[in-house]
Amino acid sequence: MFVLIIPIGNSKGIRISKNILQRLHIEDFVELEVHKDELLIKTVHKTRPFVIISPNEMNHSIKTVILTPITTKTHKYPKCFDFTSVFV
Repeated sequence: MFVLIIPIGNSKGIRISKNILQRLHIEDFVELEVHKDELLIKTVHKTRPFVIISPNEMNHSIKTVILTPITTKTHKYPKCFDFTSVFV
């Protein structure tokens, strides 16, 4: 497939069709690798590490787990998530 390289600000880029983005589940990020004379665009499936901060007694009795993501930014946490399907 040939695509046109287009100006984007002071840089250049390519447009990727919506069909390809949907088929590969690409949303926000891709990984670029350069191998000799080739440019490889790889999908990125981000995962975000977290810590369970709620006690086990609460997790099992009301089937709710309180998580906090591990991050370098400041946010107002904890937020509660219902993981009913986790405790079957």
